Amino acid sequence: MKKIIAVFTFFLAVVSGSFAWTNNLGFGGTGFSTKINAASDNKNSDFAIAGGGLNFFYLGFSDGGFTVKTNLNIGVVGAKDSVFGDGQKYGMFRGGSIGFGYTPIRGEKFTLSATAMFGVDGFTFSDDEKNVTIDNKTYSSLTKETNFALFDVGGDVFGSYRLTNHFGLFADVQIRYVIGGASITEHKDGSTSVKKDDSLGWLGTVKVQPTFGLVFNF
Repeated sequence: MKKIIAVFTFFLAVVSGSFAWTNNLGFGGTGFSTKINAASDNKNSDFAIAGGGLNFFYLGFSDGGFTVKTNLNIGVVGAKDSVFGDGQKYGMFRGGSIGFGYTPIRGEKFTLSATAMFGVDGFTFSDDEKNVTIDNKTYSSLTKETNFALFDVGGDVFGSYRLTNHFGLFADVQIRYVIGGASITEHKDGSTSVKKDDSLGWLGTVKVQPTFGLVFNF
């Protein structure tokens, strides 16, 4: 019972400073690399996938240290020697996450935060072909999109250094456990069909994503 009371008291102390709130808005360059597990023709294989782009975020914390953080990522992703075919394949990625945590260091110059995060990610690879014959039927155009829908859980470590009263530099590392699957969308001469792709999975993968950039404090 004493431990429960102590934890509850600590939580109240952290949240009690929520009326004095510090806000941080920022953006920066981000990148990551991980692996997709692909199973086709009763064979299992992994291929590397890497991406880079922009990260936009909000991080706010109270005088007691209670912290809220959100992320938005968008950019380009590439896969090499994949099940899509030989060579390099490029697509788009986007994702968002939200989480809560604690900011133990809240100095005038330096800030350090740690948050537990939950998010979703999406990757899309697209192929365009002309005059394709499928099941004895010829289509003038075929667009095939492979879409990965992914869920992730993990933590972020964020640090910033103020250069002026309102502007500074930040570094952030996102470490996530990722799980999800893929679907294929086909556009044939104006008609659209969607099917689940059991040959592609993203299960039990750890994704590490560092980010560096500028932050605005207010």
